[in-house]
Amino acid sequence: MVITDHGGLISGLDARLRAGGNGKGAGKAVGAKEVTLGGTLHVKRGSRVELVMEIALANGPNRSQFEPTLARVDVIRGAVTGPVPDRDVFTTPDTRVVRSFDVNRSRGSVTLTYDLGPVTEPLYVRMRGTDGNRSQPGLNGAHIDPNGPAPDVVGDADPWRDLWFHTNPMWVLPA
Repeated sequence: MVITDHGGLISGLDARLRAGGNGKGAGKAVGAKEVTLGGTLHVKRGSRVELVMEIALANGPNRSQFEPTLARVDVIRGAVTGPVPDRDVFTTPDTRVVRSFDVNRSRGSVTLTYDLGPVTEPLYVRMRGTDGNRSQPGLNGAHIDPNGPAPDVVGDADPWRDLWFHTNPMWVLPA
């Protein structure tokens, strides 16, 4: 499990993928019924899957002596397509921000839920969060990533003015 947190934006994150989703689907897990960051959830093809994130907010000052506010959490989803013909090409054409949650809090905790729907093809999801201070559309356009990280400005790259967290992915493999 990997969570990269810049500047104490959050104090903890428990993210889980659950088979069966929000109870609306009849999907069943083939193995484990839920997985955490870095895990692989094996489900019956067409099963509903749900992402649940429990985030412990900053709850106090960071090392720069201010309390960061988590403005937004993005869910990023991508297709798992197998080996690529050219390993030097770094593109993921089916990966995009599929849901953004406005949080705008610095104390306590927040639980966010995203329904991935019925899963028929292999996929992954990962999360990122920001204080919202510096964002711009991603390299592939606003329809893929409407509010991604903005590049640092040479000579004006104060790391405390642009806080983010990122997670490693969780995988869903339907059979």
